[in-house]
Amino acid sequence: MSYQELTQANFTDAMATAYATEVGFSSGHMVSNFASRATTIWGKVLANAAGGAVAGMTVETMIEAGLADIYSLTNGKDGEENIDLVKVLTTGAVGTVAGAALTVAPEVLSGLFRKLGLV
Repeated sequence: MSYQELTQANFTDAMATAYATEVGFSSGHMVSNFASRATTIWGKVLANAAGGAVAGMTVETMIEAGLADIYSLTNGKDGEENIDLVKVLTTGAVGTVAGAALTVAPEVLSGLFRKLGLV
């Protein structure tokens, strides 16, 4: 790999990651605002699970697109030839579980602490 290919690949990787992070945080913030309006715990769980899925899949898609650009820039020496749909869907599934778990965990822990007399 030439120095030119290396610098182009590194720059593309940095920009893809930066944009993916920004979009991920922005979408997560929008979903959190929506979820805060839910009146039941299940409404909050569903909203945050959906938000986790959207944020995860969006970030992974952008990173995969950056890797495809790197593959093209380096003539196949680095990156990935195509966007990997399995990675995108797996990240969406992990985001769904994480979004739901992070909604339920505080409720479960506060109930447990009340039962133990710690609150």
